[in-house]
Amino acid sequence: MIDPDAFVSPLAVIEQGAHVGPGTTIKAGVRIAAIARVGRDCVIDEGAVIGYGTGVERGPTIVGDNALVATHAVIYHSVNLGAGVKIRHHAVIREHVAIGAATSVGSGSTIEHHVDIGENCSIHGHCHLTDYSKIGNLVFIGPCFASFSDMALDYRRPHVHRGYAGVTIGDGARIGGRVTAMPGVEIGAEAVVGACSVIRGNLLGAMIHVGDPARAVGRVSPSHFVTSDTR
Repeated sequence: MIDPDAFVSPLAVIEQGAHVGPGTTIKAGVRIAAIARVGRDCVIDEGAVIGYGTGVERGPTIVGDNALVATHAVIYHSVNLGAGVKIRHHAVIREHVAIGAATSVGSGSTIEHHVDIGENCSIHGHCHLTDYSKIGNLVFIGPCFASFSDMALDYRRPHVHRGYAGVTIGDGARIGGRVTAMPGVEIGAEAVVGACSVIRGNLLGAMIHVGDPARAVGRVSPSHFVTSDTR
């Protein structure tokens, strides 16, 4: 159902069964699958796709109120975007992802499948968050961050053991640009990681870490802890 107070471009494709809330703008070239539910006062920019993908596990895609999905972003099926979420240009959000309210995902970033991201996070452009990752609230991730879930380089070969393990990032952590995180690492709450560091093991919370491998070099003062009123 398309609410009569929504604006839908005649050049958009809205499958039967999709829901578009009042005050929402759907621009030209947008494709919205039947499984999609778009809330009120959202903006879905040109060429974006909501509810992409096929298969027996194809669940609903929920776009919360006041969300923005920018040009040519692709949101897969079985995704839940909270209120006020911003998905920037050409970002890809894979299936079984939940993104909390007021979080922003930067242009060209990819969030792989089965990832949970908290509220009020800032994920900058061209980041790659690997599958099975868990990101807390109020997390800052600089541009070109990359994480991995598997050490094997043999692509989908049956003799290779698949031990997938995503990254876990605690509340209020801040990660600089071009940081790389190896499979299964945990970054503690309020940790700070310097640009271009390589995270090869778990990092303590409320500490400053730099280098390859990333090592603690100092403490984060409680006066510099991230709170919701600083975002």
